[in-house]
Amino acid sequence: MKRMLVLFAAALCVSVPAFAGFNGPMETSIALVGGKSMNGVHGQGTFASLHFDFSRAFREHTELTWGVQPWLIEQPSQFFVADGKDNENAFALHFTLGLRHHFGSASANVRPFVELGSGPMFSSKKVPATTSRINFDSYGTAGVTFHGRQYLGFRFQHISNAGIVADRNPGFNIGSIVFGIRLAR
Repeated sequence: MKRMLVLFAAALCVSVPAFAGFNGPMETSIALVGGKSMNGVHGQGTFASLHFDFSRAFREHTELTWGVQPWLIEQPSQFFVADGKDNENAFALHFTLGLRHHFGSASANVRPFVELGSGPMFSSKKVPATTSRINFDSYGTAGVTFHGRQYLGFRFQHISNAGIVADRNPGFNIGSIVFGIRLAR
């Protein structure tokens, strides 16, 4: 785990100065994210988050993003739902790196966008239960930006441990609604 943290910190230190050569202002986004996972053998989880990200354009309509998401996760306390009926809460911190692409003119009042992102997620309890506290959360979002600042979208996410715990590598597939605002610096 220490190696992963050191590797992530080194990647962050290298990538942050790289933003200086990009075009346009640095933007900050703050979004509310909420959703539920599909109901599977290890039950259904409820996920709520604040997504903080920074972005900078490297092409006319495409931005590189990086950020952090603190999560509150409610999930079944047992891996197999039949083994237990209680739910437990877990807190998680997710670091993201992604791409966002806008369609249409920057001056349009309504602009569709898509984004892809992924990164490590560290949680206070194993997510799903009895698997791993270290996971990867990958997501894709399709949405619309209104008046250049407010945005609304649907996000599909997949959380799994990428084989860190070889005997248990299930995941949560989550459908979420994202509502946020972008602030230019």
